[in-house]
Amino acid sequence: MTRDFVAVDTANSSPSTFNLQRTLRKRWLPALGVAATVFTGVALYTVTRVPIYQSDFSILVDNTDTAVPVVPTEVPVKDLFTEIQIIKSKPLLNKAIKKLGPPYNDVTTAELSQKLNVSQVDKDTGVLVVSYRDTDPERTQAVLSALAATYVEYSAENNKSQPQNAVKFIEGQLPKAKNQLNTSSIALREFRQRYGVVDPENYAASVSESREALQQQAQAAQIKFNASQRTYEALRRQVGANPDIALANTVLSQDPGYQSLLDQYNKAQTEYALALQTYTENSPQAETLRLRRDEILNQIKSRAGTVLGSQAAGLRPTSRFQDIQQGLTSKLLDAQNNLIAQQAELAGIRRAEAETAARFKQVPSLQLAYTELQRQFQLNSDNVNFLQKRLQELRVAAAQENNAWDILSPPYLPTSPISPDVGRNLLLGAIAGILLGLGLAALLESLDQRLEGIEEARDLARLPLLGSLPRAKKSAGQLTVYKPSAGVMSLNDDRLPQPYNPEFKEALYALAFNLRHLESDNRIKTILLTSTIPGEGKSTITYNLGVVLAELGLRVIVIDAELRKPTLHKFLQLPNHIGLTTAITTDRPWQQAVHSSGLENLDILTSGPLRPNPITLLNSAKMHHILRECSQTYDYVLIDTPPVVGLADARSLISKVDATILVAGIGRTTRPMVSRAAEILQASGSDLAGLVVNFMNRSDGGSFYRYYSSYYDEPVPELPQNGAKPPEDIEERPASPSQESLNNLRRRG
Repeated sequence: MTRDFVAVDTANSSPSTFNLQRTLRKRWLPALGVAATVFTGVALYTVTRVPIYQSDFSILVDNTDTAVPVVPTEVPVKDLFTEIQIIKSKPLLNKAIKKLGPPYNDVTTAELSQKLNVSQVDKDTGVLVVSYRDTDPERTQAVLSALAATYVEYSAENNKSQPQNAVKFIEGQLPKAKNQLNTSSIALREFRQRYGVVDPENYAASVSESREALQQQAQAAQIKFNASQRTYEALRRQVGANPDIALANTVLSQDPGYQSLLDQYNKAQTEYALALQTYTENSPQAETLRLRRDEILNQIKSRAGTVLGSQAAGLRPTSRFQDIQQGLTSKLLDAQNNLIAQQAELAGIRRAEAETAARFKQVPSLQLAYTELQRQFQLNSDNVNFLQKRLQELRVAAAQENNAWDILSPPYLPTSPISPDVGRNLLLGAIAGILLGLGLAALLESLDQRLEGIEEARDLARLPLLGSLPRAKKSAGQLTVYKPSAGVMSLNDDRLPQPYNPEFKEALYALAFNLRHLESDNRIKTILLTSTIPGEGKSTITYNLGVVLAELGLRVIVIDAELRKPTLHKFLQLPNHIGLTTAITTDRPWQQAVHSSGLENLDILTSGPLRPNPITLLNSAKMHHILRECSQTYDYVLIDTPPVVGLADARSLISKVDATILVAGIGRTTRPMVSRAAEILQASGSDLAGLVVNFMNRSDGGSFYRYYSSYYDEPVPELPQNGAKPPEDIEERPASPSQESLNNLRRRG
């Protein structure tokens, strides 16, 4: 049977698992107890503490002007960590203790250090604040006064000795530094004298240039020598094998003077080539060596002419071409002399080139040695300059007035303790108590999974609330028991046994009224009632709802579909040898299994004898046929089924009914069970009419039940016994306040 009920969106609904107001309403007693205990403990702790007094004084330990920072936004910072450690040092504390007189001189160094605190006022100032704590305010002031005097004395002594010691130290180090500087200076000078080098960098560049120049000179001399050699060979061929030429060559090779001049020429040429490495070609030094070389060359030519002339005088002409021969011979001798001179020049250039290459190889080692000597000299020079500058500064500082520490504000006598702070402790105790109380309430709420309220049940089930039934009194059970032998008894009947429960009665009326409203658009006749777990009052609600609807003039049948553990026939004291199972499993008409409840318009169909596999019975076509015929015979068919969680009995009937109602008992079921039951019903495709909450407390009922509680809790006079008349001062009891709503429901029926 399909109905157009509003579907429950279980995917987008997120029931609140914690509500502070609801939690406090349920757990206010333990929360209040914890809060009160914590606050009381803090208060007792505060009032039992020994008061502690604190005094302090400020001392100026650095009155030097801070230099202006390079960056304008940079804040100058003075680090007084050293001064703080000096102030807290044991030697100064011992001196201060010695200054104390009785009865305050019994304090120990460890105790004084523990109770003493030193802090810097601001990072950009040289002021320190020294504070001390003690249980005796006079002792506090006395200790700080002794400390202040000790610090001032220490500063005065330290400022006198510190510059003098520094001056003596520098004066002792300065001679050693000067000796080291002198030693490095001598080593640098000897290096320059030994290698003839002033600056290795410039020397390396000069040697490199000389090497390149000698290579160019050697190349040019080689070219010139080759040309002279070719000329000499040509002349020699023209002259031929002339005995005179051979004789002349022999004479020149055996002349000591000639050979000596050749040696001098070679030496002069070498010196000239070496000079060109250092000086330019037009320099006076190079010009002198060149002229000397040319002069030796002229002497060689003159010596050759002299030697050959004396020898030629004794020779005879060998041909008639004596003049030509003599001319060629003279040219040949000149060519020979030039060749010898050029050969000597080339050899000198080669030797100079070799010496230059050797000097070039020494350049790296010379540079390294010179750099080390220069670095050592610079270090020693900087050290001497620093010591001299520092010595001058210290002498000036020593000549100036000493800047001792100064007490800016002296110690004072404290009048009020700093501990305990009563107001702060009580405030913190109250806050801690409240937080711990809330924490305990939240913890208890999280540990206790029982369903505790209407709002909680509605949020968990995500279903509309059809009704909420209060927790009935023990004597109110008479309201739900109607024996067939007792005759017809209405809930409004004045013959109801006293005291009755009007709140329970009004809740049933409200539930019936809400069910009638569900029929605005759809005719609902077959209603299934289920719960989450056993013991939630589902069977009681089913039967009493049938009673209310029957009193409205509607024909109602209550079917006990709890085929596993039926209870309806027990508290109605009805026989159960035939019932629903009998009608399903046999050919006996179901009408023969119906029992009269003793009330007009209300019939009961008990469960019948227990049968195996009740799910098969409930899901059978015979069961569907019985429900269809019941809906045709009665205005309402109320079906009491087992709990939906854990059992499939209720789910087997969901598709056969017009609506399903979920019953949740406060204090009986748990929050996860309510959520699970709603999910199962929604997944089964049932037409969920809504939720009925049972065992509701008065605190959860709102103004409605508070009104009825105040109205019906008034004492009711006892009726006279044995037919006696009631007292005259007893007024007639007013009619039930639900009479108007009951009439409206009857009209709707």
